Amino acid sequence: MKCFNLYSISTKLLAQTTLRNILGTKTLTEMLSDREAISLQMQIIKII
Repeated sequence: MKCFNLYSISTKLLAQTTLRNILGTKTLTEMLSDREAISLQMQIIKII
C-alpha cells in the first residue's frame, strides 16, 4: 500500500508541474480562450 501511495503522489506532482510549466507560458486571456489547446499539450506531454 505504501508503494502505491508513492506512485500516486508522484503522479499528482508530475501533473501539477506539467500544468504549471504550460500555463507559465500563457497569458490569462490565452488560458481562458485556449483550453482545448492546453489540454492537447498536456496529452502530448503525457505520451512523451
